[in-house]
Amino acid sequence: MSRMPTHALFADDKPLFYCFLGLIAWLPLPLASHRPWAWSLMQVAVLLLAIYWCLLWWRNRVSITETSKRAWPALLFLGAWLLYLTIYLVPMPYVLVTALSPMAAQIHAEMYITGKPYWASLSLDRHASWVFFLKSLSYAVLFFLALQLIRDKQRIRLLALVLVYSALFQAVYGSLMTLSGLEYGFFFEKYAYRGVATGTFVNRNHMANYLVLSLAMGIGLMIADLGAEKASSWRQWIRGW
Repeated sequence: MSRMPTHALFADDKPLFYCFLGLIAWLPLPLASHRPWAWSLMQVAVLLLAIYWCLLWWRNRVSITETSKRAWPALLFLGAWLLYLTIYLVPMPYVLVTALSPMAAQIHAEMYITGKPYWASLSLDRHASWVFFLKSLSYAVLFFLALQLIRDKQRIRLLALVLVYSALFQAVYGSLMTLSGLEYGFFFEKYAYRGVATGTFVNRNHMANYLVLSLAMGIGLMIADLGAEKASSWRQWIRGW
């Protein structure tokens, strides 16, 4: 029995990897994805990438990488954290809430109009806790996808280049906005840190941390390139820098 032809889209994970790089480049742009609409877009994008990878895995086009197998402590920690957040969100008998968190039980009782509730959760703000759970889940899935997709030197280099060029854009854009006096972030006029370069971030410290991270990536690329090409003279060595 002949095997059914596989659509080219599901031939390998190369399109998925480029979509992953696009997401990495996008995340710092909409105010560092630190607004409800921005992190909602991130969560939808991560979900679509995860579904894409699952389809590839189901068609035997990809397999669990050795890197992810060696990273089981980190994955176990993330799983335990998500389990903790789930327990924090799930309604449970009020007696159990009283035993685990008397203060939360007392506040739930004060908010309940008639007597004490039969069911309650450890969270006092379930909406905020649910938002935090979804963000944590998205970051965990994004980490898992990184373990699956970044599996050779070429892909590591491409990821590093994306981060370096993204940081270069942030530095140039932030400088232009500050020097020109326009003071725009991501298509919106800045309301904080005016007169200071923030790029498309809201907080200047967040932009600084992103630039430092990308600078480390850039230095790593320079060192890797120096090691890959042997200079025959000191002039070539200087030009390599």
